[in-house]
Amino acid sequence: MSKIRLNIFLGLIFISYYYDLYSQIQDKDDIQTQEVTVVKSNQPIISNVFKIRSAPMIGDTLFQQKFKIEYDHISAPVVSTFVPNKASPLKLKKQESSFLYNSYFSWGYGNQSQALIDFASMISIDRNQSMGVDFNFTSLGSQNNTLLKSQQNYFTTSFLHLFKSTKYRVESSFKFDRRHLNFYGLFTDYDWVNIPSFRSSLIDAEQNLNYLKIKSNWEWFNSIVKKIDFDTMLTIDYFDNTEQLINLNSEIRLPVFDFFLELKPNLNYINTNFVSSFIDNAPLNKQTSLLNLDFQIVNIGEKANFEFGTKAFYLFGDSIEKSNLYFFPKIKFSYRASSSNLSSFIEFDGDLKLNSYTLFSKTNPYVFPSLNLRPTNTPYSARAGVKNSLSSGLEFSFAGIYSRSEIHPIFKRLPYLISNFDLAYNMGTSYEIVYDRLDQLGFETSFLMRFNEYNKLSINTKYVNPISFNEISAWNVPSLTIDFEAHFRFFNKIYLQTYGNYIGRRDSAYHPVFLNTDFFESKPEIKSLDAFLYFSSRLIYQTKSNWAFFFEFKNNFGSNYSRWAFYQDYENNFLLGLRYKFDIVL
Repeated sequence: MSKIRLNIFLGLIFISYYYDLYSQIQDKDDIQTQEVTVVKSNQPIISNVFKIRSAPMIGDTLFQQKFKIEYDHISAPVVSTFVPNKASPLKLKKQESSFLYNSYFSWGYGNQSQALIDFASMISIDRNQSMGVDFNFTSLGSQNNTLLKSQQNYFTTSFLHLFKSTKYRVESSFKFDRRHLNFYGLFTDYDWVNIPSFRSSLIDAEQNLNYLKIKSNWEWFNSIVKKIDFDTMLTIDYFDNTEQLINLNSEIRLPVFDFFLELKPNLNYINTNFVSSFIDNAPLNKQTSLLNLDFQIVNIGEKANFEFGTKAFYLFGDSIEKSNLYFFPKIKFSYRASSSNLSSFIEFDGDLKLNSYTLFSKTNPYVFPSLNLRPTNTPYSARAGVKNSLSSGLEFSFAGIYSRSEIHPIFKRLPYLISNFDLAYNMGTSYEIVYDRLDQLGFETSFLMRFNEYNKLSINTKYVNPISFNEISAWNVPSLTIDFEAHFRFFNKIYLQTYGNYIGRRDSAYHPVFLNTDFFESKPEIKSLDAFLYFSSRLIYQTKSNWAFFFEFKNNFGSNYSRWAFYQDYENNFLLGLRYKFDIVL
């Protein structure tokens, strides 16, 4: 029975297999053909890849476009007398290229035994550092109609190192300055041959002033401490007098709300050693220090700026002043409207500063080689005026000024000494320093015109009425001074540089010469000195190469004397020289 069932099952499977096979064969014969269209994506060619596709333009419905009108031109026969010129090619002109060099050397020679040697160089070490050197020597021969030697020569050399980064800047320098001159300014109304104490063949008229200065200035751009300046100077003259100076200045600025709080602590030290004084010939030594602190609030606005604070001074050392502690106010205010180039300002403050043999000898090289040194006390100093600055390069300012100095230094001519030891500075040719109360009331103006980079003109004028209280006159203080400077360039090759200094009338002390005795206590007579104008001009012709020719002219107009009485100035000085520019690469 089981076999019968197995055979029936196998039979059914066999019949099912052949039936499926037969159905597939029939379907294969009936398969229909269909077409399929394949659309490929866009494949840009190489030339279209780099094209900038234009943005679609969408019309603005709020904007009414203008209709484009086209005209049809109708040609008509006319008679024309126009004859066109033949085209000619443009002629290109080669522009002269101007190269900037980091070094130059100048040499010149002129009348009055003039000589000039000048060398300067500023070399870049890397992108942050540069180094410079400067050397200058000038000389002048003796003048005519002077009994004593009058030749002069000046020598200056300096070395500079500059470092600058994004955070701070450092400038350090070393400078040596030597000035060789003579005390030749004798009174012109005496017959010096008949004065027994005047022995011209034995007189020593020389004076050598030597200044050695080391300076380092630090400046920070984004710091509370803005700057620190340090400098020290050593002065030695022909008579072995020495002086040491040390100055330390700093500035601290703190932001407080919309203002700045500024602190400026400063320290000054002077040590002076004179070999002998004027009267008793005894050594004179003095050490003085001054500590100063400026405290002020600063506001910098769009229209108004002001500074308000106080200045405190503490004086210690070998001082004979009645007080060692001083306080002065400090006020500065300026205002300018937003639509105007005119600004008004007012300034009021006081000051106390140390005086030194170095400062006086640079101002007047004929000072006696032993001075009485006291600090200058100026309790009142005020300026008020207006300033106009235009975008065209024109600047102008006018200010009224007033100052009162309780202890003001004045250069006073010394008398002739019978016991002069054959030294020229004992023969009425030198100046002492006297201190007096001095009031000055007047005005000052400044004018500046910048035409372009190479052409500018500036004039500064100051007029005051000096009034002294103990001395019979404010000795050697002129009422009017004018300084002017001009730079011009012509045809890109010729440069003109002009400097001038005008000094008005002033009074000088005059002591008669006594043949039998030295008369120290006599009151001097007043000798009025005429105004004079010192003029200096240099004309430079720059060639296409590195060479340049220059011509210098210097003269003194309007007076027989220079700045100081009986010191005859050089007249009509001419100098011709060459300058060569080049590069020094490290």
